[in-house]
Amino acid sequence: MPADYEKMAEHCLGHKKISDKVLDQFLMHFIARKEGMDRKMNAYTLKYQHIIRKMPKEFFPTAMGECIMGKTLMPDGLIHKYLDHIQLRSLEKTEREFLEFQAENPWRYCFACIAGREAKNFFILRDAFGGDEFLLFSPGVEAFWTEGRRQGDRSLS
Repeated sequence: MPADYEKMAEHCLGHKKISDKVLDQFLMHFIARKEGMDRKMNAYTLKYQHIIRKMPKEFFPTAMGECIMGKTLMPDGLIHKYLDHIQLRSLEKTEREFLEFQAENPWRYCFACIAGREAKNFFILRDAFGGDEFLLFSPGVEAFWTEGRRQGDRSLS
């Protein structure tokens, strides 16, 4: 049976809405505060200002967010420590279920390369170390892929 990429994209975009609200706007800041990560990151910002100044403006805040969420949602991550916290228990039912799902399905981090493009925003990625292949929905990778094609990098074809 052929994949219904349009339906999968719709699902992913719906998932992104709750992810933006619960993870990006709430959980990341909650965990950073509770674990003192915000103070540590501010100290690193000051210590390495001479390097950070040379990076694109959005790089360091994005990297800090990835670090916090990685520590939170990796296997045995911090999510388990706070799942019963009153602030998390007071979330809406769908938001709470979303966090429980994240706790039961830890995030996977890997170094991967594009092995193929299945449809717009859908790519087969190959884990550079383990060799596993998996399907990824990513408008960001689509933009990267499109720009590479525009610049003539045929290795992304």
